[in-house]
Amino acid sequence: MKLVSSFVFTFLLLLCYINCESQNELKWEFPVKYVLTSDLTENAEKAVNKTLLIVQKETCLNFTQILKPPMDANMAGLPSRMGIQFGLDRTGDDSCEEAVFGGDDYHPYTHIEVPYDYRTNASVIKSCIYRALGIDNTTRRELRKKCKSSKTKQSN
Repeated sequence: MKLVSSFVFTFLLLLCYINCESQNELKWEFPVKYVLTSDLTENAEKAVNKTLLIVQKETCLNFTQILKPPMDANMAGLPSRMGIQFGLDRTGDDSCEEAVFGGDDYHPYTHIEVPYDYRTNASVIKSCIYRALGIDNTTRRELRKKCKSSKTKQSN
């Protein structure tokens, strides 16, 4: 019996380590901060905000709009992923193609350029958000289940 409990403890510790490592790799802090750039049209801003609410309801991930920090803010040693910056790509027509994922010392937030033709298309914007966060379809389904389960428990 002692051997089984030792094995279970080791297994759980290993799972936590793997999960913590993957979280460290993503370096996202929740709520995820986001910035709307001035090149977005009013309709595009509404679409982004509406889509973020949809993602939040589906996954229970939280988002907070912030004012745009200065480009050199990351030089002060701030985390590399300050949030998501939404812009508008007036020349491209492929969804998310211009997005820079990851952030670095010179671009402290992950930039999503919503193609002009898709500026109010919630499904395209949603796929860009998930891609920027590094959330694949399997993880998305898991988040939905957990969120739904959490909401069910809260209502009881």
